[in-house]
Amino acid sequence: NNSYVLPTDNLNTTTIINTSGASNTAAKNCDDLVLNGYFDWYLPSFDELKEIYNNLSFPGYVGFLSVRYWSSSELNISSAYTVILSTGAQNGTGKNFTGGALRAIRAF
Repeated sequence: NNSYVLPTDNLNTTTIINTSGASNTAAKNCDDLVLNGYFDWYLPSFDELKEIYNNLSFPGYVGFLSVRYWSSSELNISSAYTVILSTGAQNGTGKNFTGGALRAIRAF
């Protein structure tokens, strides 16, 4: 699949931070990340996570945990989309779920 999904950049992340009032969210953790001199990380949207899976998963690749990775896209008021990047499984997960993993990304 060679289709290109427009990134949300950090729009969803910024919206979550500005509206949640919580200091320990997946979005805030990604926004606060400083790694290799870069500080423009954000929580990817559901479409961006699907593209990560589509482009970076292949037989024998072990770079992803077998857990739900949070996206910045809401399913509804109480759930957000998650993707298990090791399998491509897509789920809606309650926002109060304390498990899962983060895969911060940055625009380029």
